[in-house]
Amino acid sequence: MNVTKKTTLTSRELGIDFLYNLNDVKKSFEYTLFPNNKCVLTILINSKVSKRGNTVILEKDNASSIKYLLVNPFDNPYKINYKSDVNLISVCFPSYRINSFLNKNNEFTEDLVYSDFFFNKSMRHNIEEIINSNQNMKDKLGSIEDSIIELHKDEVDPIVKNSIEEIEKNPQIKIYELADRLSISSKNLTKKFKQNVGRTPDSFKRINRFVKVLKENPIKLSDLSHSVGFYDQAHMIRELKKISNLTPKVLKSKKNLSKHKDILWLC
Repeated sequence: MNVTKKTTLTSRELGIDFLYNLNDVKKSFEYTLFPNNKCVLTILINSKVSKRGNTVILEKDNASSIKYLLVNPFDNPYKINYKSDVNLISVCFPSYRINSFLNKNNEFTEDLVYSDFFFNKSMRHNIEEIINSNQNMKDKLGSIEDSIIELHKDEVDPIVKNSIEEIEKNPQIKIYELADRLSISSKNLTKKFKQNVGRTPDSFKRINRFVKVLKENPIKLSDLSHSVGFYDQAHMIRELKKISNLTPKVLKSKKNLSKHKDILWLC
């Protein structure tokens, strides 16, 4: 399997975490994608996607085609199953930038979306021209990245951006406290979040805590529960099991992807 990566300073400033090309997959593999506060846009080149229950299957498409898979904010784990001969390009970005890719009248769903309807036509045309060009893959990624950066030029709603910064700094903050701090009603704050992030502020907080548990490396789970915003260890265990169907201990034991190929998350 060949993977080409590209992430520029401009991308990082916009919150775009990676842009990569995955091709020449000779062996099938699968991982679990856990809920997180990121979105992923995947461009499938001569590949196709299907969903069976909570398993997303990516495989070769015998017809020459370019398709798009947008991973919305979601609340339950998904198995991602790659078959051989998959060729794709993906970009990961904060969920509050998802509207850059959506039609204005599009509604968020609580499910993964794999459809072209959301992606503006001029952007699609641009990307398809790049993919079909004679550039090498590294240059293609650079050109696609430039196109994606162009999409992200519009400023994010300052209320949403400031809310997320406050939640990151103080994971235990109550939503009414957050709303008071930003001089907005809780109802309007929730409305703005759903319009821009696809989640309520409470849901964002809950997933944010979950991701922090995966990232931290404490000596004791009790130390971890307080540092990431849970009331106590029992609260943390209940919430993590609800999101992942696994206990914190099992989650932490599977964190090393080099030894455990069955779990992956986006932080």
